[in-house]
Amino acid sequence: ATGITLIFDNGTVGAAETDPDNWTFLFDDIVLGESWGDTGGDVVDPDPVLPVDFEGDPAAFVFLEGGGFEGGQASVVANPDTDGNTSAQVGQMLKFDGAVFGGATLDLGGTANLPSGSAFTMKVWSQRPVPVLFKL
Repeated sequence: ATGITLIFDNGTVGAAETDPDNWTFLFDDIVLGESWGDTGGDVVDPDPVLPVDFEGDPAAFVFLEGGGFEGGQASVVANPDTDGNTSAQVGQMLKFDGAVFGGATLDLGGTANLPSGSAFTMKVWSQRPVPVLFKL
């Protein structure tokens, strides 16, 4: 895999321009293996392109197609809520009016080796419960 596509609330047109609280999503710590901070298992480290934690130079994290597609707009921002996630920076997705599948693709900057049966975890913050489509 060379990129990760994220679509929040797939099947629903966004409204970040008029209702940003309900259409702004934060995400962080994309890990292949178990989630960060968990114990009892191993984190798979197949390639230096994973995990993704959005720390460092924000310009190093490239979202393709100008940051998003069909109403989605992603970027790296200073973490606005460090209560549940103490990271300095996180990924932010705004879902504007557009197609119901508006999202963004994060370029991994290389090819990730995904062992058979592997699983991903990702921290997500949202004002409301929302499904996330995670596609390689």
